[in-house]
Amino acid sequence: MPESKHLLKVFLCHATQDKPVVRKLYQNLVAEEWIDTWLDEKKLLPGQDWRLNIEEAVETSDIVIVCLSSNSVNKEGFVKKELRYAREISLEKPDGSIFLIPLRLDECEVPRGLRFFQWADYFGKKEKETYKDLLKSLKLRYEQVVKREENARREKERLELQSVKAEEFIQSKEVDIVPSLNRVNRIDIALWGASGSGKSTFLATLYNPRRWSFHNSDNVIARPYGSTLDTIIEEHNQLMQGYYLKGTALTTINSYEMSFDHEKNYVFNILDTRGEFYKESIQSLKTRDERAYAIWDFLFSSKVIICLIDPTRIEYSLELLSRLTENISIKQKQRMTQFVAVCFSKIDVAEYFPYRDNPSGLIENIAKQTGVNIKATLAPYFMPDRLRYFCVSALGVDEKGKSIVKEDGTLMPNQINPINTLESINWIVNSIFHIQ
Repeated sequence: MPESKHLLKVFLCHATQDKPVVRKLYQNLVAEEWIDTWLDEKKLLPGQDWRLNIEEAVETSDIVIVCLSSNSVNKEGFVKKELRYAREISLEKPDGSIFLIPLRLDECEVPRGLRFFQWADYFGKKEKETYKDLLKSLKLRYEQVVKREENARREKERLELQSVKAEEFIQSKEVDIVPSLNRVNRIDIALWGASGSGKSTFLATLYNPRRWSFHNSDNVIARPYGSTLDTIIEEHNQLMQGYYLKGTALTTINSYEMSFDHEKNYVFNILDTRGEFYKESIQSLKTRDERAYAIWDFLFSSKVIICLIDPTRIEYSLELLSRLTENISIKQKQRMTQFVAVCFSKIDVAEYFPYRDNPSGLIENIAKQTGVNIKATLAPYFMPDRLRYFCVSALGVDEKGKSIVKEDGTLMPNQINPINTLESINWIVNSIFHIQ
């Protein structure tokens, strides 16, 4: 193996009934000095929130081994929740990365969402040979991770991000803004949300070549602007063809020209970054990670914040929300003056679709599930007349009100029909327009 301080983080996704076989696999993997294997019974401590810890373990893993058996594929919620989340994370990985490895423990049927991945049989006479092949895949992934770390280090040095301040950061080589516009017509927006909450998809579906209409009869056209034009149109077309977008790799500012039924056009510069940057306290970041600190600084200096909260992974979203309010308390001594659109994403999921026009009802539902009332949590930190809640879906549903996500995890082509995504933009501009 190449010399590196990095240990390959391997997550074992499995059903409880398969513990005996999975424990044996775990013991084999931990014997490899370069592998850090995550198994719930070995990593979880008494009193910890196991759902939140499992989601974080999947997100931070370098590779997920999905142990499939007649027990797991038939277990209610196994494929639809744990596996679905792992697939979402896999979409954020660079092309060619090995992230999901389906491992059959018996003669079970491989779920449709995993059939695009080469699986292996870890049972009977094939077990020993399969383990050797598994190690080959893990070593290949290890080399990919080490190379990625080295590339990231070189990129960080090249951009000299350690010395970049917030205003310099948003004008650096990594982002693109429209410097010639008057600041009255330019609105800087920070897009806040956890990894997998749908930030990139939200941005891509703001663009649509046809004219959008709202319930209040206002009209808006969203056009990609400047050097982000080609990327945004390409991502929009990719969604229309039925393919999910890769997650955010680099911090970027996506520019849109918004034409409203007002006297002025606006250019929105929307900061999109990886959710991991919003997980830490700004107190520790200021001296340890100037890049992440600059992203938080942009959020505090922007005119608008769009918060995406994923109700399908509400515990993780609430954890980041707690970090947001904590950092506001550190940075601000009074309520923030930004306009804040809190958008509950993925409202196309059947469980949450009935709340598409009722964010207050969804907030009450979440409060019953978690004991956390999001309105009450945010109220002390933002001005009440500048805080609004929306239920949105960047993907939408088909004409029958059914999800456009197929059983194999891909999308129905040409069926993208966003729900309420531009409602939040319309509210933002109307609010700003009325105070100018």
